[in-house]
Amino acid sequence: MISVERKYLIVFFIRWERFIEKLKDFSRSYWTRLIDRSGPILLFGPILGKRFTPITVESVVLLVLASLLMIGGPIASLFTLLFGLMGSAFYLLGYSALNILLTYLQGGSPLPGLGPVIPGVQIGPYYIPFFEGWLSILLIFLIHEGAHGAVALRRKIPIRDAAMVLLAFVPVAAYVMPDEERFLQSDPSTKVSVLAAGPTANVIAFIPAAILLFLLIPVLTPVFQSYYHHYGLGVQILEVPKTIEINGKVVPSLVYGKLSPGDVIVSIDGKPVKTLSDVINVLHSAKGDFITVTFLHNGREETIKIPNKGYLGVEGGKTVWKENPPLSYHILRFLFSFLAVFSVLNVAVAVINALPFSIFDGGQAAEELGKVVGVKIKPLKALALLLILINVLPWFIT
Repeated sequence: MISVERKYLIVFFIRWERFIEKLKDFSRSYWTRLIDRSGPILLFGPILGKRFTPITVESVVLLVLASLLMIGGPIASLFTLLFGLMGSAFYLLGYSALNILLTYLQGGSPLPGLGPVIPGVQIGPYYIPFFEGWLSILLIFLIHEGAHGAVALRRKIPIRDAAMVLLAFVPVAAYVMPDEERFLQSDPSTKVSVLAAGPTANVIAFIPAAILLFLLIPVLTPVFQSYYHHYGLGVQILEVPKTIEINGKVVPSLVYGKLSPGDVIVSIDGKPVKTLSDVINVLHSAKGDFITVTFLHNGREETIKIPNKGYLGVEGGKTVWKENPPLSYHILRFLFSFLAVFSVLNVAVAVINALPFSIFDGGQAAEELGKVVGVKIKPLKALALLLILINVLPWFIT
């Protein structure tokens, strides 16, 4: 049964009683057992996680896979392997904060390390497609909150309510509410397992999606290239800042004041470019001291010459079509884009929820960890808050 409540004109709460019934069945499944037993290990890493649950082969395999696929490179993988999702969250925030501070010291304008993401809306450097984004968010809500509910039921904690929150017809939040009194009376290992279930389920969803994405890249790349070759016009520029960051070094843009957002690059040194990767490849292979960039400005073709330094100095670009590609392209692109967005958002939700703030799963779990190991969590929260403030600083100081 689904009941709908309307609140504040356009906000709807969809209470899904059948969902709770499905969670009861799912709570007895292998996947719920895996999430239950692996959650603390994945959230805190094997060193701290074993305080709440025994280390099993399954939990180690899950942690290793998550570490190998973790966004941020080998050091992020190492932090994840040793300290779980909370470790990777601190590393990624710390690495981004350090880059921001170094860029400021070099006189540059760094990009923010954190920002709001609304599917279909460009907010600074952040953009995800509308349909792929909202579909991913809907599935992630169900996966994350469903895992909390299933593990709670497995641990004999009743579920009082479950709902999806819609803004008009767009999913903006979801919750599965266990019996609070029973939850608070539970032992620390039960609390941590229930709290860690959401991020753990997101990681379990992320792993096959990411692996499938990596397998499809070499297969679909030549297919997409053929579409771009036949139907592409050029690469539309999204941003032209004064400076950009390349390999941690701030350098001046070579096309600032010469190219504008919305201009379409059609060739470089006479070589047609249809994608952003085409632009990068042509720039890296260009010979001579100068290169010629041909572009369309308000539909009029223009040409500029700039020093050949292996880059232009723009941020972002997308293919513009001279004629609409066939339906097969749009279907393949949607599937590929959905996998990419679903993978990134799942791991982002998992990592963000591992932060040690009370509004996140990691914060409440960290409080239980502090009780077990006898340490205060406040310094950890203070460090996380400092890193977050540095990461959002570029939104206010340019």
